[in-house]
This record gives sequence, structure tokens and C-alpha cells, in this order.
Amino acid sequence: DGEVRKDGLIAITRREALTHPVTGEVLGEFTLEVGRARIVEIQPKFSVAELIGFKPGLTVKPRDRVTVLPEGS
Repeated sequence: DGEVRKDGLIAITRREALTHPVTGEVLGEFTLEVGRARIVEIQPKFSVAELIGFKPGLTVKPRDRVTVLPEGS
């Protein structure tokens, strides 16, 4: 979503289903920010990031998305 730069911040997010508490019907989805990380190394095909903050009880899971945050975020 943005240009990757060393010391840049990224947001780790996932899509969560919103279900009706009684019927279980899926009403839609929302984006949940799981945490943030700081990019510490950039390679041609991947980057390495240091985790700097997570919501209580949440961890990174397969299929989580990463979004480069604008400077100053």
C-alpha cells in the first residue's frame, strides 16, 4: 500500500466476521488492527520488522495483512 522504508511503521490487520449473536448469521466484516511493527531491514523480496505493540490477547496469524503507514503515524 505504500513505499517500504527502513524505520517505517506498518500496521498488521485482519478481517473479522461480524455475526448476529442469536442467529449466527454473518452480517458483514470489519478490519481489526492487531498491532504495529517497525521495519528494521529491507531485502529485495522481503522485509524484517520488529513488533512494537499488539492489542491484548492478539497475535499475528496467517493471512493477516500488512499496511505501510504514512510517516508520522
